[in-house]
Amino acid sequence: MIDKETGMSAKERMGEEIATLAARIDAATCELLVLIRRFDEQEGWNCGFLNCAQWLTWRVGLAPGAAREKVRVAHALGDLPLMSEAMRGANSPTPR
Repeated sequence: MIDKETGMSAKERMGEEIATLAARIDAATCELLVLIRRFDEQEGWNCGFLNCAQWLTWRVGLAPGAAREKVRVAHALGDLPLMSEAMRGANSPTPR
């Protein structure tokens, strides 16, 4: 059945909701990575931990390998402005 207001079927609306939520998650992930990079650069973890990844494992509950990857990607995004902007500006999903 097609919704008169949107012109979409229930399945199409659900697909749009999925795309919108995925875009919001991408934007939030970008924000998280920016904060992790800043935190690491300022050595906010230097309160008994050896590095930022170790602190993330303790504070956020990430597995050690996943924490190291978050820190690695956070720093890499600092050198990839187009990728960073794409993640940050992902608030308006477009069909792929």
